[in-house]
Amino acid sequence: MTVEVINQIQEHLKYVIPAETKKDFGEFTLGELCEATCRAIKSFQEYHGLPGDRGAPDYRFLKRLQEEVHKRDAAEEQKRLLREEGLKKSQQAREQRKQAQDRESALQMETLMGKSTGSLETKAQQEQHHQQL
Repeated sequence: MTVEVINQIQEHLKYVIPAETKKDFGEFTLGELCEATCRAIKSFQEYHGLPGDRGAPDYRFLKRLQEEVHKRDAAEEQKRLLREEGLKKSQQAREQRKQAQDRESALQMETLMGKSTGSLETKAQQEQHHQQL
């Protein structure tokens, strides 16, 4: 098995094995089928009920590892999409609140302006009335 394949196995195992379990294996020696890598492979094989020599990467192990990587990728993509959807909804809600606030402010301004011009007109009418007398 090449160094590149072993590196890929190690990276995939790190990706699919839960963080709390990783500490049980120790540090991988990159590119080597070290003791920690073999323990991780054995654990993965046992967890998934794979037959064969425990701790040795065979075809069934590699196939299942690839499937688990794809499942994890799909789950991560789904999480990303849900986060984006949530962000989009919260942005829309913020925009709607802002528009409602802008409308309310405009109505308040219009009301205030109406009262101001109304009182100005009343004063002007009073002055005209006094001048007529």
